Amino acid sequence: MSDKGLDDPRALDILTTEHWSLLSARTVGYQEMVGRTTIFVAVLSATVVALAVLAQANRFGPGFLWLALLLISVALLIGVATFFRSVVINYEDALWVTGMNLLRKAYLQIVPELEPFLVTSHEPEGDQEHLAQGHANASSTWPTA
Repeated sequence: MSDKGLDDPRALDILTTEHWSLLSARTVGYQEMVGRTTIFVAVLSATVVALAVLAQANRFGPGFLWLALLLISVALLIGVATFFRSVVINYEDALWVTGMNLLRKAYLQIVPELEPFLVTSHEPEGDQEHLAQGHANASSTWPTA
């Protein structure tokens, strides 16, 4: 075993691989969230259209009310499941951002001169508050003008 740490020539390759792995995990999370939301909106739209057609054909009879209850319950179940999975994906995304911040910190330990060029945080918890609020890091060195 070598005690070189970040001075080991393989360290940058390992850090870069981890960085791309975290980026891929974030992308998969976004794609899943968009897919789930699309499915929920499609189910909800189909439910509304089906209820409108059935209401015209059945004139809001007792059978219609039971079918409406069933369809709306299914749409509600899918909506709740979509919401909860989206919350979990958002939490996982915050973990991936924390991991990428740790990697940036390691990059700066290898080459400290890079600090002015990093527009996002290199502290483990640096971006989480701003990530939750949906905007860029306020302490970023990104030009504002």
